[in-house]
Amino acid sequence: MALKSTPLELHRRLLGPLAARRLDGLVSRLGAGDADVVVSVCALCGEDDLDGAVARLRAQVPAHGELRFVEHVGRGDRLLTRVADRGYSVLPLGCHVGHDVPGALRRGGFTIVDLERFSMPSAVPLLRHWVRGVAR
Repeated sequence: MALKSTPLELHRRLLGPLAARRLDGLVSRLGAGDADVVVSVCALCGEDDLDGAVARLRAQVPAHGELRFVEHVGRGDRLLTRVADRGYSVLPLGCHVGHDVPGALRRGGFTIVDLERFSMPSAVPLLRHWVRGVAR
């Protein structure tokens, strides 16, 4: 019986060892286990309905809590991103490489209080652009 990969494990494999170590370091500092913190790592990219997924997250975050996230994002409205998004998203555990996670969080009622955009080395160029942040 084959074990199913989680989205985080899949991203770690696609990124390669150097970027996987960096991702692990980011994840370890997110504060998972705190009662008032909800953590999202490589979870929103696989959602067909990004706004619906954000609404579900919003319902999980306590009144004075926060969402801490690390997600890969698209590079704007580029044609390549839009075309690749259609191809990647239909694969098992596929990603929507064009998702605007910060924009979806704002539309969903979150206030982003910390946001960092950064690049990860990756053999898959469309997975190089990431965000890390805190939203309330």
